[in-house]
Amino acid sequence: TNAIACGRKLLTIHCECGDTVQEGALSIDLAQMYRSQSMYAEAKELYERAITIMQKSGNRRGESVAFGGLGTVFISLGEYVKAKKYHEKALAISMEINDREGEGACYGNLGNVFYSLGEDVKAKEYYGKALAISREIGDKAVEEVSYENLGNVFHSLGEYVKAKEYYEKALAISMEIGNREKEASALGNLGSLLLSLGECVEAKEYYGKALAISR
Repeated sequence: TNAIACGRKLLTIHCECGDTVQEGALSIDLAQMYRSQSMYAEAKELYERAITIMQKSGNRRGESVAFGGLGTVFISLGEYVKAKKYHEKALAISMEINDREGEGACYGNLGNVFYSLGEDVKAKEYYGKALAISREIGDKAVEEVSYENLGNVFHSLGEYVKAKEYYEKALAISMEIGNREKEASALGNLGSLLLSLGECVEAKEYYGKALAISR
């Protein structure tokens, strides 16, 4: 809350000084803060402001980030058609400027859109692309998320062996990079999968491990 208040004051100063570079960057930072607080109307307004500034200044990477942020806001609001449109705009720019990290993030976000729409096959395709890029550039955090997302898709499709394989890969990476929150998530996912398979004793074990870490 304090960060948002200070950021708002600073944004006004940048605007008065005509410092569009800082105004655009700060608009995105503030939008992300509002989004994390589930204040979607404020986040939407700032992402749109950032898009306008980035387009005027020719900052293509900043424009892509702002489009992606706006798409994520619409996912949170359940407006998946709009979310898809903005993530596709972000993807097009990332590919144009050869931003592989940004491209991977866009594929992951589009995977989230299709998964939310129940289009599991399309979601699998986009999550797979995000995974391939994360492995190419060595981004372990995104690789872990991609494995988790693919595990969720295979779980939804009833392909439990594949789902278990991806959940276990997500678990291994989360332990490797020391992300305890993601480790708990992977263990919980494995618990749910084992429950679907009727392996209740093993499911209980994984849920217990997830509980211990989350506590």
